[in-house]
Amino acid sequence: RSSRQKKLNKILSCCEEMAVTVQPGITYAELGSYLHQRGYALPNYASLPHLSVGGAIATATHGSGAKLGNLATSVRSVEMVAANGDLVRLTRGEPLFKHAVVTLGAGGVIVEVSLDVEAAFDVQQCIYTDISFKTLKPHLSQILEETYSVSLFTQFRYGNLLNSVWLKHKLPKGADPIVCPFIAGRPPQTTSVHPIPTMSADACSPPGAGPSYMQLPHFLPTHTPSHGAELQTELFLKREHMEQALKRLFLFEKKTNHLEEILLISEVRFIAADDMTLSPQRILGDAVGLHFTWKPELDKLLLLLPQILDLLSEFKPVPHWAKVFQPRAFDFEERYGEVLVQFKTQFLDRYDPQRKFTTDFVRTCLFPTEPVSETSSNVAQEEKGSLETHAEL
Repeated sequence: RSSRQKKLNKILSCCEEMAVTVQPGITYAELGSYLHQRGYALPNYASLPHLSVGGAIATATHGSGAKLGNLATSVRSVEMVAANGDLVRLTRGEPLFKHAVVTLGAGGVIVEVSLDVEAAFDVQQCIYTDISFKTLKPHLSQILEETYSVSLFTQFRYGNLLNSVWLKHKLPKGADPIVCPFIAGRPPQTTSVHPIPTMSADACSPPGAGPSYMQLPHFLPTHTPSHGAELQTELFLKREHMEQALKRLFLFEKKTNHLEEILLISEVRFIAADDMTLSPQRILGDAVGLHFTWKPELDKLLLLLPQILDLLSEFKPVPHWAKVFQPRAFDFEERYGEVLVQFKTQFLDRYDPQRKFTTDFVRTCLFPTEPVSETSSNVAQEEKGSLETHAEL
């Protein structure tokens, strides 16, 4: 986080009417610890506890769980500074609220967020290694129904091998930890496992029971998450297409070995439908996320991504807004349809008619044919100059 963002990391109130109000720069690790000490918890947490609340909700970032929405679905209200300087509050149930959370930074500057909380709960984590997807498949529907959070990790090697399967069970208040069952004939691990087989597991949340804010994330807030130096891509599909998509990726790697060169690990995640305008789960419904963690080799990745998209094109994937993708490979106007028009006419035209907060990235993705206003153009030039100066330094 930048030094400027760190000044927006305060907790403003907790927890009347089962809500906590925060500034957007606070991380999920900081907020989770604060809530737990007071007997509360968020319904879900990011896989990386280092993420800020503001960044996660603005991009529909998520944890994993077949019945859990992305992190934006926990937002009860937002307060933002509009382009004219007005302070605007939008609350769940109001007509414009659905446009105001997953915004990609457009429309205004978020300065305050209220989130749903519930009574603190523990999560029991059961981790299994070296299970083939074929062996797991007959059990998967029951697992998704009964397990609070599910993640499948694979490098798409060795037939259809899953390097590890992480099952996170929500424990009733006061309940004893469960005994992790065998899954597809495999015993649960008794020590920590890193999703990337070559990495030390010291950075990871361990098997066993613990507070939800520690066990729902994959990584500990005191350690560097994942690989550290990496790139990420994530493609969302309707959940019904998961099996066919995985089969194609396994077969692609068997024939080409193209993934092995730069893929560190891939994670299969599950996210429930929502009604946020720019959320991928709004247009897909209940979704599966195919997340890829790459070595930091952008040139090679940009050559590989079109091959992956071609492989999965039949399933009409939608990218995660905050991870690496090539915007011109997707027709967002066609996929998001009328709600994108509403986002523009009802939300942006009202709070930022000159598009002061619409970045080149957002414009390329969402409004490629919209004329660039003089004000927006001047802001873009200032941003470009600042970036060039930063690069020189």
